[in-house]
Amino acid sequence: MFDYIFSRDVAEGLIKIAETVEKSNVINLGTGTARRIEDVITLISKQIADAKIKELKSQYLFEGSCADITELIKLTGWQPDTTLEEGIKKIVAYEVEINAQTQR
Repeated sequence: MFDYIFSRDVAEGLIKIAETVEKSNVINLGTGTARRIEDVITLISKQIADAKIKELKSQYLFEGSCADITELIKLTGWQPDTTLEEGIKKIVAYEVEINAQTQR
């Protein structure tokens, strides 16, 4: 499980932190919600009908992370607003557009 955050939200969050937080503060930047990799794969599969998914077995333990954004919200009054679902839709739409442009 990971705390996936949309790149636009990262940029906006970094600006908010730079504008409002003292240099000595340590701030976690994320959504505050951990999601399974399986969720990401399912969402991508819904957006790309012919996506080919290959499951690999691993002998390694899985890592997981989730940001505690309590200080981010307290100090900046801001938190990311792009959901994983919205972010994946935007990324797929962008890639489709870029691919269409290169095919012209």
